[in-house]
Amino acid sequence: MFFPKLKDIASTDIVYIEEDRTIREAMDRMFSTQHNCLVVEGKDGYYALSINQVLKSWDTGENPALSVGELSLRRIPTFSKEMNILDALDELEFNFDEILALEENGDVYGILTFTDIITSIDPETFMGNFRLDHILRVTRRIPWLPPETKTHDILREMERTNHSSVILVEEQKPVGIVTSKDMLRILKKGGNLQRPIREYMIRPVLTLPYETTISETLDFLRKHRFKRAVAVDRAGRLMGVFTQKEIVAFTYHR
Repeated sequence: MFFPKLKDIASTDIVYIEEDRTIREAMDRMFSTQHNCLVVEGKDGYYALSINQVLKSWDTGENPALSVGELSLRRIPTFSKEMNILDALDELEFNFDEILALEENGDVYGILTFTDIITSIDPETFMGNFRLDHILRVTRRIPWLPPETKTHDILREMERTNHSSVILVEEQKPVGIVTSKDMLRILKKGGNLQRPIREYMIRPVLTLPYETTISETLDFLRKHRFKRAVAVDRAGRLMGVFTQKEIVAFTYHR
């Protein structure tokens, strides 16, 4: 079975931000580049500034002039660009969100996320006989809330659960979704956070039957450029939400 090297699937589209830049500048850069993560080059390595950290800093009232270097940032693991992706996944035990692939001299070659892994590997590699319902019991549940929930409370729920999305549900059926990127857009445009999220949520929600195979799910994510799959039963009731990371981790461990 063929698994590519990091250099074969890494994206060279990396957005950096300097440690002395402010949180406000970080928010502006994320909004203008449509990137959920900015790379910070520190004295002892590379660090990730995530969109959720920026949203949390805004919500907790931290000074928008606070510098990026004053935040508690997550270190990004680095490997040679020649390393096999499977070896990297095994070494990290899936405890990562990004990987930096390095040149022989230590310079950054590219960055990998679970989106890159999914879009670069043949879905049949992921054992097409496995279905979404096989991994229901091992997923971390993404929050489900009613669409009348205040937008500010949605932001707080994202912070509390450390999830980048919330599913809006009525009568057990998914009627909308909101992601961290949506929240950033709402803040940038001066949205009223006391209004119900119904006014801002993305709808309709594209769903999959929970009997869908992993291979079919990956095709669906690729086609729509989604980071998560929403699964429903035959009556349209929400069964679960599966992130790229959960799907890749489950199938690689098999």
